[in-house]
Amino acid sequence: MANFVQIYKSTDANAPVLTGQVSKLVDLLDAVLVNGYTTASVASITRSGSTVTVTLSAANSTLVTGDYVKLSGAVETDYNGVWQITVVSSTVFTFNIGVLTPTSPATGTILYRKAPLNWTKPYTDTNAAVFRSQNTGSPRHYLQVIDNGATAGGAKESQVMAFETMSAYNTGTGPFPTVAQQANGLCWFKSSTADATARAWTIIGDDKGFYLQINSNPAATATNLYGFGWFPSYKAGDAYNTFIAGSPTFNSANPQYTGLNYLSAFTAPNSAPSATGGIYLARSFSQTGGSISVPILPGFGNQSTPGYGSGVSSGVAYPDLVASGVIVAPVFISESITGTPIRGRLPGFYSPFHHAAFSNYDDLSGISGLAGLTLTVLTLSASYNTVGQAAIDRIGPWA
Repeated sequence: MANFVQIYKSTDANAPVLTGQVSKLVDLLDAVLVNGYTTASVASITRSGSTVTVTLSAANSTLVTGDYVKLSGAVETDYNGVWQITVVSSTVFTFNIGVLTPTSPATGTILYRKAPLNWTKPYTDTNAAVFRSQNTGSPRHYLQVIDNGATAGGAKESQVMAFETMSAYNTGTGPFPTVAQQANGLCWFKSSTADATARAWTIIGDDKGFYLQINSNPAATATNLYGFGWFPSYKAGDAYNTFIAGSPTFNSANPQYTGLNYLSAFTAPNSAPSATGGIYLARSFSQTGGSISVPILPGFGNQSTPGYGSGVSSGVAYPDLVASGVIVAPVFISESITGTPIRGRLPGFYSPFHHAAFSNYDDLSGISGLAGLTLTVLTLSASYNTVGQAAIDRIGPWA
């Protein structure tokens, strides 16, 4: 099943553990994007009409209704595959198998796992890997993640960069950012300590892109938000609508301008974005040239913009006095040229207009102008003292 949106958390059963050690980010992305996780045994599968009931051998209280799981190992192969589930209890979930009519009960040594986002890993190296979307509705640009501790910050941080094409690990054309823009690529900061201390993380994504939240130092409110993938473009036939977001700062316990925490002002759209803002596109809307640095509008973590979260008393009351609910805005991608045109928007990504109204993982529904949508709040910070909030569609599809 392609093009589903799924949320993954460090608190999931048997989830990958992210630490300040080499390869841990590669392992996490491999599990979420390519292989899935929480592999465990199934005690039984039965079918009544189109409803399939799966009983687990051991309880899993982290699965929720709407999750996608991947079944494998059933002799009756119609049961195998990716299914959206309805949770009945910690040991039972159901799904609709449609018109298929496999024999009941299922036989074989059957396993389940939280389904991956259906990406590939075409190239690897020691403590490094390249990931790519399989969805031909996206440009299918490449994400290279180097997690070998080679930078000044060691294993606490990873280097990430993107390429338009690749023929091998670290060999490609159309890099973004370029070496001239960021000599080491961008930093995805994992942990404030280079040790086995587990760090909280969240990924929300689909088969074309994803957002990664990492709490690298809970004691200091160092929660950063990164991302990579396709975005909806206002340019007809856009072949280069891929973004990558990370920090331009390495070897810092408090990396500034960490991509999607970027402090761009919604009230000044003609301001040129900082060359060190940490968000890059493959090319301009002209489809020529190479990598460009861009801001997002509105920004996050700034006391003068929506999504700031704390530190000031201004902001829209929650619930909104007119809408009697939540007010959010799409987040747009601008371009760093004269006139600062809007290229597109971040998929499934919204800015709450309310002051410090929500906590991490709060689900927002009943949103004015977005009937039927459910957004999950992720907290983020542009510094230790400024906390912002983003709200991401966890149901999809992102379009």
